[in-house]
Amino acid sequence: MTHSVARAPARCLQRFASLVSALLLLFLAAAPVVANAAASFRVVQQWTAADGLPAETVAGLAIDREAQLWLATYDGVVRYQGYDFRHYNRDSKPALPGNRLMAIHAAPANGVIVHFEDGRLGHLTEQAYTPIDRAEAGQVVVFDQQLWFIQAGTGALLSWSARDGLTPRTARLLSALAVDDFAGQLLLGTRTGTVLTGFGNAGRVKELPHFGDEPVLGLAAGPNGELLALDRLGARLYAPSSAGWTASLATRWERPQQRALRATWTGQGWLLANLVTASGAGPHRLDRSGLRALVVPEATGVDADRSPGRIYRMDARGQRWINDGQRLWRDGQLMFGSDERIHDFVVDPFDQVWVAQPMRGLRLLKQSVIDTLGHEPGELPDPNIYLVTELDGDILVGSWVALSRLDPATGQWTQLLRRAARDVLPDGDGLLVGSQGLCRLQAPGQCARVDGFPGGEAEVLMLHRDGGGAVWAGTDSGLYRRAPDGHWQARTVDPARVRTALEDPAGRLLFGTDGDGLLVLPDRAEPELPLTRIGPSQGLASAFVRALLAVPGGATLGGTEDAGLCLVNQRLEVVRCLSTSGGLPHHSVHYMLVDAHDRMWVNTNAGIYRVDLPSLLAFLQGERDSVPAFSRFDDREGLLSVEGNGGVYHAGAMTADGRIWFPNQLGLVVIRPERDIQRPDVPLAARIRITGATDEELPRRVRHARQLDLELTAIALAEPQNVQFRYRLASDSAWQPLGTRRQLNFRNLAPGRQRLEVQASYPHSDWIGPPARLEFTVDYRFHEHPAFRGLAIALAALILLAAWQIARRRRQALELSVRERSVQLAHATEQLTRLTGSLRRVDLRHRTAMHAVSRELKAALNAVMAPVLKQTGKPVTAPQARELRSLARTLNALIEQLDSLDETDSMDPDIDQRDALDVGANQAAMPARSDKNRPAPGNSADLMARIHMEVLLHLGDADFSVDDLARRLGMSRSALYRQVAGSHGTSPAELIRELRLEQAIRLLSESDQQVSTIAYATGFRSVSAFSRAFSKKMGTSPRHWRDRYSESSGQSDGKRIKAPSARRSP
Repeated sequence: MTHSVARAPARCLQRFASLVSALLLLFLAAAPVVANAAASFRVVQQWTAADGLPAETVAGLAIDREAQLWLATYDGVVRYQGYDFRHYNRDSKPALPGNRLMAIHAAPANGVIVHFEDGRLGHLTEQAYTPIDRAEAGQVVVFDQQLWFIQAGTGALLSWSARDGLTPRTARLLSALAVDDFAGQLLLGTRTGTVLTGFGNAGRVKELPHFGDEPVLGLAAGPNGELLALDRLGARLYAPSSAGWTASLATRWERPQQRALRATWTGQGWLLANLVTASGAGPHRLDRSGLRALVVPEATGVDADRSPGRIYRMDARGQRWINDGQRLWRDGQLMFGSDERIHDFVVDPFDQVWVAQPMRGLRLLKQSVIDTLGHEPGELPDPNIYLVTELDGDILVGSWVALSRLDPATGQWTQLLRRAARDVLPDGDGLLVGSQGLCRLQAPGQCARVDGFPGGEAEVLMLHRDGGGAVWAGTDSGLYRRAPDGHWQARTVDPARVRTALEDPAGRLLFGTDGDGLLVLPDRAEPELPLTRIGPSQGLASAFVRALLAVPGGATLGGTEDAGLCLVNQRLEVVRCLSTSGGLPHHSVHYMLVDAHDRMWVNTNAGIYRVDLPSLLAFLQGERDSVPAFSRFDDREGLLSVEGNGGVYHAGAMTADGRIWFPNQLGLVVIRPERDIQRPDVPLAARIRITGATDEELPRRVRHARQLDLELTAIALAEPQNVQFRYRLASDSAWQPLGTRRQLNFRNLAPGRQRLEVQASYPHSDWIGPPARLEFTVDYRFHEHPAFRGLAIALAALILLAAWQIARRRRQALELSVRERSVQLAHATEQLTRLTGSLRRVDLRHRTAMHAVSRELKAALNAVMAPVLKQTGKPVTAPQARELRSLARTLNALIEQLDSLDETDSMDPDIDQRDALDVGANQAAMPARSDKNRPAPGNSADLMARIHMEVLLHLGDADFSVDDLARRLGMSRSALYRQVAGSHGTSPAELIRELRLEQAIRLLSESDQQVSTIAYATGFRSVSAFSRAFSKKMGTSPRHWRDRYSESSGQSDGKRIKAPSARRSP
């Protein structure tokens, strides 16, 4: 009795221990949330149907030998090479026999093995689809450069390769197939419970001892040679020994299993999938303590299975990855955890993990190089921060709302000040805080205004302490200085809006401004010295300077707000600038920091980029021709927002552990440069395709337009945005760099055969990838063909020869004609000279005689007519007297004109003889122009005669106007209009036109001159004006009038009959 009572507490204690152990195991199994916090991989990008996937659920993943990612879905197959998706289904080229797939495997050579829901197997490449056979689910593996599967229906083991086709391997009726990665052999299970090993490294097939008659549903191998066989009723464990194989029953299922099971070894036991228990299907763990179910999400209509489709893989480095349904492990270390089921996964050569989760499309996992903090509730009051600086190992963060502090070791946030903070600076036992004015923070929430600060309420953008202890405050009202003794200088050092500062090794202070470029103080201890300004006129790309970085050699690298980077040497000369047009990822620069590997990290408005600083300086200094490669980091690398912040002095920091901290619109960005390891030298395969076409639609002939627009891609699953390209159009030409550009456009291609080569590579890697080649022929246009060109050259030569012969003969004939004409001209010149002398002598005699006659006439006229002119009474009437006096005056004027002929030296031989005779006749018929002999205004006949004379004297002058006529007559314009209207019934202008037309009619009837010559000779400005005036007057054109006049008038003794006058009688 006593003994049994004493044993009761022991049994209770044992039961309690068992309960605690069960709870502990349950806790460990339910630990994905805790484990997820320690996982080093995170989701950096996700693709769904909105991004080009045909379905939200991916059934399987595979990476082929060219490092392309392939996805099996319920709507066909998708290929992704890092740039875009290509869809294969029933309607594509090549076409698939169906759209619903349940698995996909990397093919032994190229392409993939696709496994459809109806059991069909096929080999799919980019160019073709080849059917293979049929197999059940879970009975297909790729091993030893071949495809192995159990043929559906027969149970026979077959292998397949593109070179050898199908090969039968064994006639045993098989039910399970697996790969032993530890021993490099195949594991086979028969329908009668037998386990076979062989092929591969094992050579011949071995049969393990038979311990049951149930069909084998699943197989797995351990690192020490142990094998786990799963049948319909339970699991048997085979262990090698000196005597052979020993088998033991590992466990028995709660209920018989009907479908294929999957298993793999892990460091914590065996992981089983597809096992159906009372709680449903899901993953289980089998170890020495027994079988237990792993905690998975509840089954849904979309995801009722809850078991992972792929439970293990081996990566390129030989590391073993395990998928227990919600967590991924690598060699026993947790890499990733999720609250949703992980159906399949695959690891690429760049240590990236691609994950397929039900209704979540495709996800990419990477080790976090960049993370964002402060965006979770309860961390930062406003994640839109712009101030980041380091203080005693902590990170100070400022926003428009508050100033906060982060303890990097614990991740704890502390709010220091509930107000905007633009910059901070440790000062004595406190902290200077720049905001709307300047205050001193001595305790959280307590910031007293700084006495003596001359800036008042001006916004403080920068606080800097130089090497001499002076404090500089850049505000929106100017730059202020506090001396080392603590006294503020009353006046601004410069009115510019300063927001960054740098002290170079020479003791000079450089200030970056907002609109005034770069200001340089030659000596920090002499603030009164004039500042040197470096702006766009001195070569700076922009006047808005946001960041300054000291680089080797005493130079300074300046980051601008809108124009990239500029290098200023020690002599304050702008060496060179680099912007987006030259290859810079973005034009804005918020802050620059250099890590321990001499890599410069730059925060911008479009993400963060990294560049090798020595390579960048070598390019800016002209020591290398090509722009260095830039690596860009965006949302794929962990940034919640690609838009960085800055605009203040301290917009970034680097802590002692090497981490870099940048402000962002959605929190504090943390960069771990040590994780940004160099990418492996994986050859990148470049691809060429026509813009807007598929890969197969490559040109073979380029016609007509002679232009080619191409898109370049590369199989680059890691950082495809950073892939560099180069090309050459002929094999003997030099490579032309393209940077990250993916478009290639050719215009005016030369005719003939062409070959384009394109290569791709990662930044800082060698060009080791095979070039993509495109060979095509550019058609000749008709005139560009060599035969046509030869014919054209020969024809041109014949034409030139004929033209030369013709020109030679014409030149000879012209020379002969010139000689003959020269002789004739010399003879005519001699005759003209003699004739001119004779004319001058005759003219002199004529003038002398006329002068004598005029004197005699005048004397006689004066003697005879003097009494008559003075007589005013009878028998001569007054009208007769006036008529007689008018005639006398006219005769007197004629005598005076004859007397004036001797006033000219000689007759101008260039005057046309006909014009000279007309002028003489008119002068003889009209009164003189002297004022003393001018007839009275009332004498209309005398006035009309003078008008007729003046018009004829200026007949060829088209500019002769009414004003000129009035001036010649010594009358006003109005008086002339009254006189002409009264005597002629028309205006002076019309009278002038009638007189011109009268002379034109005379020339038309009496001469053979052209109409145009007559028009210009009679004072008309154009032939059309003459024709309109003539037609209006005569009713027909001048040419028709001349023709009708010639026909009607007839000829008499070879002379024309004089045409009637067109002038209206006065």
